[in-house]
Amino acid sequence: MSLPDRQSIKLALLEVLSDQRVHRSAEIDDKLIRRFELTPEQRAEVTKAGRTKFGNEIDWVKVDLGKRAFINKVMNRHYQITPLGLEELKVKTTPRLADSPEDVSSSGLGSDFEKEVELQRALRANIEQIEVGLKITDGGREAVVASGRIDITAQDREGNTVLIELKSGIADRDAVAQIASYLGDSVNSAHGLRGMLIAHDFSPRALSAARMVSCLELHRYGYRFTFEKM
Repeated sequence: MSLPDRQSIKLALLEVLSDQRVHRSAEIDDKLIRRFELTPEQRAEVTKAGRTKFGNEIDWVKVDLGKRAFINKVMNRHYQITPLGLEELKVKTTPRLADSPEDVSSSGLGSDFEKEVELQRALRANIEQIEVGLKITDGGREAVVASGRIDITAQDREGNTVLIELKSGIADRDAVAQIASYLGDSVNSAHGLRGMLIAHDFSPRALSAARMVSCLELHRYGYRFTFEKM
């Protein structure tokens, strides 16, 4: 299997940086390796100069995105997305609107919802598809906690606080760790805390990790923007 093309790496790298925080090169590389699910053989491929081929591709992409002012090199091996980069990401991942619900297939929904902001928009408009009585309480804005931004904060019909994290495509165990950290940040300030992780699908590692977070539920989005509890 060949390595992902540079355009795919560019888009994925911008998505990694889309939280607008400063990320270390090692963290970026690790996320991209998991994002593309590279095999040990692919990760071991090297150039004539002895560098890993995938690492070399990532560095080439960083240089190109830097020249186009889509990312900033904040310090040595530390990068952050720019407003131009966010706008480029929005343009590249905004789904084409279907003419009718029948035009949206379940197999194509993952790519149509590649950008989490589009999934968030659909979910905010249809929050009770996940759970009857669920109401959004964040005023339409992502709540900020120590470890990042919570996609959606809601309240269930029992009055419990529900933190919702959205992932386009397949969620891996780092997504479980992310929502778990948000729950940890909020444990002393929220009543009856619960978490929900929503994705098009979940890797085996995500499913394993989620079993250890008792207050976390996994939901898969699918055909016609429906949500089903795992």
